Order: sequence, then structure tokens, then C-alpha cells
Amino acid sequence: MKCYKFTIHYHYPAEVTEEVLDAIYEAGCDDALLCRIDGCERASFDREAETFADAVFSAMRDLKKVPGLTIVKVEAENDDDLHDVDLINRTIQIERETASA
Repeated sequence: MKCYKFTIHYHYPAEVTEEVLDAIYEAGCDDALLCRIDGCERASFDREAETFADAVFSAMRDLKKVPGLTIVKVEAENDDDLHDVDLINRTIQIERETASA
């Protein structure tokens, strides 16, 4: 397996408290650095998986375990993964549009 580096931007509808951060960690995101930059919550991952897409989708599944948390977009650290990121971000957009319909 390979270690993939990427960042998931997410939204939480209330203040991100210590309890919320603990919930994210306990959901399986112990391989992420959590921060807030310019008002946007981010989780920067170093995740091992067979493929970049596997790493990102497993992190997204873990984040979605936290009630109220929604995923906004994904960014890759490696240019080789940009095509996958584009497809993943389209999937995120479709999921948000479907959920709001």
C-alpha cells in the first residue's frame, strides 16, 4: 500500500468544539490534521490505501460518520492525482444537489 496526501474541506453547522474534534478522531480520522483556514474547516490526511481514490473515499466515509458534518471538496497534494480529485469533487457536488432536492 501507498500513503496518499490530500485535504478534505468540510462544513459543520455549529462551532467546531473539542467534542466535535474528538468525534472526528473517533470516526477513524486519526491520520488527519484538523485545522481552520480562512473560515473553512479542513482535514489534511496521510492515508494508506491501494489507490488515491480508495484513500479519499475511505476518509470521506469516516468523516460522514460525524452527524451534521458535510464534505465540501477535496484537494490533492500530488499533481498525479488531479484527475481523480476532479471526479471525486463532481461526485460530492452531485451528492449535495441530490440531498438538497
